[in-house]
Amino acid sequence: MTCSACTKSVEMSIRKLPFVDAVVMNLENNSGEITLKKGQAILIESIVKAVVDAGFSVRFLTAEYTFITSDFATTVYSENNYKFQFLRSKPTQKNCTLRFIGQKYQSKKEFTKYKTEFPEIDFGKDHVYYVIPM
Repeated sequence: MTCSACTKSVEMSIRKLPFVDAVVMNLENNSGEITLKKGQAILIESIVKAVVDAGFSVRFLTAEYTFITSDFATTVYSENNYKFQFLRSKPTQKNCTLRFIGQKYQSKKEFTKYKTEFPEIDFGKDHVYYVIPM
């Protein structure tokens, strides 16, 4: 069962963020697609907060991202004031889909699997995005 008023609440909450250009919610699978404004600083945490503040939880978070380079020497990479730690593998091209890993970016059950897979990682570190290139 879906709730169009509930979905509208999440959509409006996300749409208020200054770096969001458009939001399209999908009632069928309870998901949304967010288009971001070019040249704006993006705060992933703000998107998560908007969803939670609307009374919902984040099941998973992925993003289409274009890196400045396609040459990733290490599993830690910084650009545009973002610090990424790549898990499992490094991206193979500039344009890729990233799955964000962390307690606030996915369901508790999913996060528990990643904590088990990567026990050495402190996912609570601020200012680091733990991501899996897909």
